[in-house]
Amino acid sequence: MKKPWVQLTVKLNGYGYTLDKVNTLILGPGGYSFGDYWRIGLPLEIIVVAVSIPAILVFWPL
Repeated sequence: MKKPWVQLTVKLNGYGYTLDKVNTLILGPGGYSFGDYWRIGLPLEIIVVAVSIPAILVFWPL
């Protein structure tokens, strides 16, 4: 049986919306500023965490 905290770590490890390697590559050519990633990425990360924690606890109870 898998531990829910291991699942949480695995799922949220791939969600780096604020500054990712791919986002860094298109920062200059795309005309984006550093603040654009924080303005969009931070609320998106909060939503992902707020949905993932209860979902993981439902599917993998303690």
